[in-house]
Amino acid sequence: MFAFTSFGAKIDKSINKGPGPYIFKINGQVHHRIGSLLPDEDKSPVYAQLYIYDTENEVENGISIFDRDRDCGKNKQLDIRIFEGLMKMFDETNELVKSFRAARGLLVQSSFQPLRLRLLRDRSRAASQYGAPTGSEIAALIVGDFTEEKRTPDIIVQDRGGGLRRISNLHSNYMALQYPVHFPYGEEGFKLKIKYNRSGVLRVRTRDEVTMLEYYTFRLQQRRFYGPPDLTFTCNTKWQEIVDALAVIPRQKPSARPDIVSRVFKLKFEEFISVLKKGVYFGRRLQ
Repeated sequence: MFAFTSFGAKIDKSINKGPGPYIFKINGQVHHRIGSLLPDEDKSPVYAQLYIYDTENEVENGISIFDRDRDCGKNKQLDIRIFEGLMKMFDETNELVKSFRAARGLLVQSSFQPLRLRLLRDRSRAASQYGAPTGSEIAALIVGDFTEEKRTPDIIVQDRGGGLRRISNLHSNYMALQYPVHFPYGEEGFKLKIKYNRSGVLRVRTRDEVTMLEYYTFRLQQRRFYGPPDLTFTCNTKWQEIVDALAVIPRQKPSARPDIVSRVFKLKFEEFISVLKKGVYFGRRLQ
């Protein structure tokens, strides 16, 4: 609903033929694509176009996406107030949204001249790596004729036509364009040439720059506040209690009875916590 880019992947829909919970399964590589600033004739605005085209009715246009999506179906529980509140927040804080709004203003003023929105791959070197970005750091508006480089690392968004373009996962706005709710300020994500912070590190690394795997591993972890996890407790669908309960009906699979799986897991988890509190394994509990 708020994403600037479309989600591209080969989705396996055959897995949801049973009565179990919905499963989202992807085969192959995930990619994101971006279209033009304005929709084609007789087409409704989608993705980034929602921030530019027919903004007076952007609430209706945004919610109508769910009506057009066959997988979503009709959802009468959508709260328009939440949508409006998030859009207001994005207008005030998200620099990507501000850039597209600025493009809309120029399209109105220079309707007869071609317009391009150029999303820069890397911010200004003077910008703080984790600080909130500004519009001048992440985007540039180009009015008039423009010769696009064949292999530019930036994202070039045309005013009309051009179809969908696949954007590089090395672009610093790759995640913010797809998940604006998680990046409310339009913060940059992974990019090339992020240097290691060697303060307090004794081990000598062979590389000087952070890899994509290391970047997202660090961002997703809890260590900065809570320390690394010491103990995990996961569910196993081959637990004998689950196997015995499913065997009541022949050929019944765990995916068809999530209630059994969750109940067994909850009972085992509560028993495990009870044993820990009694000090059976790790000694007497102090508090």
